[in-house]
Amino acid sequence: MRPRHLITTAVLTLAVSGACGSSGFEPEPTNPPDETEATEPANVTAPEVGRDIEGTAVATSAGGEEACKPQPEGLLPNGLVEGAPVTIRDASSDEVIGTGEVTSTDFVQHQQTEGQLPPWTCTFIITATVSSTPDSFTVQVADLTPLPATVDPNGRFTVTVPSATEPTPDTTAPPEPSSSTTVSENGSTSTTVFENGSTSSTVVP
Repeated sequence: MRPRHLITTAVLTLAVSGACGSSGFEPEPTNPPDETEATEPANVTAPEVGRDIEGTAVATSAGGEEACKPQPEGLLPNGLVEGAPVTIRDASSDEVIGTGEVTSTDFVQHQQTEGQLPPWTCTFIITATVSSTPDSFTVQVADLTPLPATVDPNGRFTVTVPSATEPTPDTTAPPEPSSSTTVSENGSTSTTVFENGSTSSTVVP
């Protein structure tokens, strides 16, 4: 019975070998994972265009409660108030590069000098969003004249606002008033009548 056991073992070995080679059967290859899908981040949000900048508009004044108020109630330019719109422009091209607003205020009264009105520093805090940051730019608050900005090492800007002034008096000499001259019938008096209604009489010899 021992030789029969050896033959059986040999047949089984050949059958296994044929299944792997002679029959032409090959195992199905395994596809590697898609690296593109594996590395693609989810929920990608594009960065916002522009960035926020902060700065101040500073005005000096003197007086009482009206010192840091705008005209006509106060001494500062009309429109310089909390909530006022702000426009940022490139100083070289005058192109608008950002907008913002006056978000808050800080008014400080300094020590008064004898015989003078109390001095004040009126600060208006500004926040704006700009599309670019040129080397120089201007800041316009409301309808005020655009003012050149200076930037500190931390990136904050400052503009100096001139205090409101009284209207410049008109120094132009008024035109000579027109006049008319009438002579009385007897020829003894010459009367000049001016536009304002005043008269001047001269005795004619």
